[in-house]
Amino acid sequence: MGNITDLFTCSRCGGHWIEEIRQNCTSVTVVLGIRDDGSYIYGATTTEGGKPRGYRCMSCRRELRDNRALLITNLSEILKQEKSIESRHET
Repeated sequence: MGNITDLFTCSRCGGHWIEEIRQNCTSVTVVLGIRDDGSYIYGATTTEGGKPRGYRCMSCRRELRDNRALLITNLSEILKQEKSIESRHET
């Protein structure tokens, strides 16, 4: 394997980063401060439990699907299916 940015290129936008969408999980984010406008300044986020619901391109949000048009829920499947993923243009 290797760095995902070397192994994945989105066929829609050319992006190289993948986001994992998780379900049934707990996410905890550190609040570092509050800006003058009342918005929060966030630090690191940790996630516990759950399982992947799917993956998508971080740039254009295109969901990654297999040859049967099902969401890919196993990261290793993205690399196995890369050629078929790249030849498809789903929304």
